[in-house]
Amino acid sequence: MKVKFMMLSFACLTVVGCQNIGKSSTQSDFQSSALPAGYVKWFETKSSNLYMAKPDSHYYKGNPDLVQIDIVTSFKKEEEFRGVKMKSMRATHVYDCRKTNKYTERPIGFFANPYATGKPDIPYPETSSNWEIAGENNFNGMFWKKLCEMRADVDKSTDIFVDVLNQQSPLKINDWLSVTGAEKKANVIHISYQVDNMTKEAFQQKFNNEIKHQQVARHCDLFMNKFGMAKPKAIYLDFYIKGSIAESLEIDDRQCQSVVK
Repeated sequence: MKVKFMMLSFACLTVVGCQNIGKSSTQSDFQSSALPAGYVKWFETKSSNLYMAKPDSHYYKGNPDLVQIDIVTSFKKEEEFRGVKMKSMRATHVYDCRKTNKYTERPIGFFANPYATGKPDIPYPETSSNWEIAGENNFNGMFWKKLCEMRADVDKSTDIFVDVLNQQSPLKINDWLSVTGAEKKANVIHISYQVDNMTKEAFQQKFNNEIKHQQVARHCDLFMNKFGMAKPKAIYLDFYIKGSIAESLEIDDRQCQSVVK
C-alpha cells in the first residue's frame, strides 16, 4: 500500500504537477541536519564514524544489475597520508545482483574535510578491482541482500506507476490536453497525451516555445531526484493529434544532466 501511494504521488506530479497529495517522510527526517544531503550514519568506532552516502547513481555505470553505495570513513583524529593531514576517505561498494553476495570495492580517495565531499585531495590510483564473494555475516553480504532486494522491487514499483496512470486515464489537464495512458517496455516508460482543438502546426509552435521547456524541467526533477532506484532507463512523452504523433519528448540522463543539478 505504501509503494502504491508513493507511485500515485509520482503519477500525479508527472502528469499535472500537483504537490499536496500527501506528506511522506523524507530521509532528512531520520538523520542529523548537520550531515551532508544523502548521508546516513552507519556506525561508530573508537577512531572513526562511518557513513553510508548516496552516490551519483544507484547503478554502477548505468547497469541495473550492479547496485552501488558509497562508504565514508570520517576519522576522529586527523590521519597523515603522504605528508598531508586527511580527515576522511571514501570508497564505492558495488554489488552484482546476478550472483549471491558478489561485490567489489572501488576506493575513491582521501579528503581533508570530515565527510569526503567534493573531489579527493589525494585521489586513489585508478586500478581494476577484483570481484569477491562476501561471507553471510560479512557487512558486504548484508548490503548485497538489502540493496539487491530493493533493486528487485524497482520493477514492481515502476509497474505500479504505469498502472496508476492507466487507471486515472483519460485525465484532462486543460481544455486542449489529456493524458490517455502509459506503457512500460524494457524499463522505458511511454506516457501518451491527446492534443485537441489545435492544429499540428499550432501545437508544434506552442511545444517548441513553451511546452517542451516546462515538461523537461518537471520530468527531469522527477527523473533525477524523485524516482531513486525506481528510475527507468528513459521516459517518453508522446503527444498525439488525430491518432498520429505530433511530438515526442525523451527524458533520460543525458537530457537531464544540464537541467537538474
